[in-house]
Amino acid sequence: MNAGFSDDATAVINLGAKSITIPQSPSTRFYRLRSTVATQILNIQIVDTNVVMTYQ
Repeated sequence: MNAGFSDDATAVINLGAKSITIPQSPSTRFYRLRSTVATQILNIQIVDTNVVMTYQ
């Protein structure tokens, strides 16, 4: 696995709820958050056909 991380243009970011929603991928994906402040992924769950991540 030599691929690096890339931005996901389909991501919907809800700053108030501190959540990120993206369409579910049929293959394994790894996620990281890029921000100007320290962030941490708290939860990742499948909701319908989407992946929803909450962060702090």
